[in-house]
Amino acid sequence: MYKKLKLDFSVLLAMLIIVATSCKKDEISPEISGKVDFGTAPTLTVSNGNIQVITTDKVRYHVLSAFSITSMLIETKSEVVIVDVGVKANYLPNYGSELKAYADALRKTISVIITHDHRDHWGNIDLFASSKIYAEAAIVNELSANADFRSLYSGNINIITGSKTFDGLTYRSETVSNVEAHKNAYFYIEDEKILFAEDLVGNKWQLFLREYTPLTGEDEIDNWKSVLNNFKTQFADYKYIFVGHGFPTTEILPTLNENIAYLENAKGLIKGTKQLSAGGYATTNKQVIDELKLLYPSWGTGSIDLALPNAYYPGDPGGVWFP
Repeated sequence: MYKKLKLDFSVLLAMLIIVATSCKKDEISPEISGKVDFGTAPTLTVSNGNIQVITTDKVRYHVLSAFSITSMLIETKSEVVIVDVGVKANYLPNYGSELKAYADALRKTISVIITHDHRDHWGNIDLFASSKIYAEAAIVNELSANADFRSLYSGNINIITGSKTFDGLTYRSETVSNVEAHKNAYFYIEDEKILFAEDLVGNKWQLFLREYTPLTGEDEIDNWKSVLNNFKTQFADYKYIFVGHGFPTTEILPTLNENIAYLENAKGLIKGTKQLSAGGYATTNKQVIDELKLLYPSWGTGSIDLALPNAYYPGDPGGVWFP
């Protein structure tokens, strides 16, 4: 009987060793660990631009950016959400088709969120007519009233009110008024600690100030600074800020402080409380923009240049900053 017990114990010990070996930490399946196995990201490219991929346990973020036109694809186990779809332009003739091909290559259900009513954020919307389109209520109203948008997309725009869950991932959203645009929405994912600030924040990128109206009404730059100061309080511990032009940053507070300082400098130059480096005060948009380029020589300039006269068409006055 002793020999039999000894044999049984040996068999039991061998079985325990096999079980323990098969349960090594680095061999736990993604389904058991809670991680999503996304596989290899698409090998497609974007002309005149780059693609950045960031992967967490349950989400994979793809950022496509060319000539500062930027779209974000948030990929979960079964779905892809695209935040803004870029623009059709002579200098980016293939951006929309490349974005669509990249999204399709993920082979998942595609939805689209539009953050605000600027053409460079919705100009390829016609390529996603088969997807569900979403926006905050105030943005839906503006897009629905925009004949140019409606000429590209006549379908339903689904309203997001405060939050929307896609594939188990909840996006929370808010809309702010009279800042970079008449209405800007931003989104954040609390579980991931990710903020999609879009055009409210630049990452070494000069901001779009064309719609600043210092001569009339409320001061959009003051409103904008207030939003960024709220971001400093609400999102100080976040991992990434995704921006509307260019690639995301992990430098949350330094980036927000840089943007606030930039806005203060811009307002001072436009309102005549800050002198030019060469002395005197600005009296034209070009003087303001040239000074901002001098103060921020390494920052991208595409957005600020749109405040210049003739930026969009011959006779275009540009930003109305001076009497």
